Amino acid sequence: DDGYPSGGNYWSDYAGIDVYKGPGQNVPGGDGIGDKPYVIDINNTDNYPLMQPWVPIESLVVRGMDSRIYYRVWNGTDWEGWNVLPGSTIDSPAAALLGNQLHVVVLGSDGNSLWYGYLTNITDPGSFSGWTLLSGATSSAPTLTSNGTALCLVVRGEDDLIYYRFYNDSSWGDWAALPSGATLDSPAAVMLGDELHIVVRGMDGYSLWHCYVNLTDNSFSGWTLLSGATQSKPVL
Repeated sequence: DDGYPSGGNYWSDYAGIDVYKGPGQNVPGGDGIGDKPYVIDINNTDNYPLMQPWVPIESLVVRGMDSRIYYRVWNGTDWEGWNVLPGSTIDSPAAALLGNQLHVVVLGSDGNSLWYGYLTNITDPGSFSGWTLLSGATSSAPTLTSNGTALCLVVRGEDDLIYYRFYNDSSWGDWAALPSGATLDSPAAVMLGDELHIVVRGMDGYSLWHCYVNLTDNSFSGWTLLSGATQSKPVL
């Protein structure tokens, strides 16, 4: 299996139940993963058997015209209807999938706080965790990316520096700042293998700069000026 929260495989003869979540499957609340491992044979075990067959899923998350947070799911064939999360935001939500979990970070209505919540099962609107206030602050929309096993939250700090932190095994790590660079807008970010790639708009308001962090040894590439220009936040 791919570990938690991505999970393993679906087994048609699996007879387990799903009332717990977390890497140890000991936290109340289902997550689409069976609470007990599936024994394949004497030498092989699927520690995180899926309760339902896996299908390609994508999600669309937006701030509505009423400032509430809406999402809908692509089920592999068509877009399903809109669902609404509790709460509101004043900017674009950040969202990423980990297995069948939808994780969301939004800017609070005060204009700088960061709030985090997730659906333990993206196909179950009733599985929302509620909102947790994260440490840190930003006046720009947050950016959330996933490599399938971990999340990375990247923000422009109140001092215009670029900060990032990781979510692993159901908890957030500490903030780290890039050793150099600044931006006046939301960073773009993506995890590729063991590297975190970031593109930002320069302090001149239009130039584009790229860097990456090696997540194995935390080495920093430095900034490279890209050709082109934009007056809007970049997206990776």
